[in-house]
Amino acid sequence: MATLLGANADEWTALAGRVPEDLPGIIQKQPTAIPELLREAGGLTAEQLRILREQARKLKERGTAGGGEG
Repeated sequence: MATLLGANADEWTALAGRVPEDLPGIIQKQPTAIPELLREAGGLTAEQLRILREQARKLKERGTAGGGEG
């Protein structure tokens, strides 16, 4: 429904008191690292989170493109 209205589905899911369905699987793959990352990121501003997200995307791309450990 959010998509049909041009809204952010994650935001609507959170407003409903739920967690997006892909997140439990992501957390289970890294059960220590992901919660630690979320706790550290909890006090960041929206701009700092945007920068962190962009850095994570670049790291992910580098790991995939380079065929290294990532």
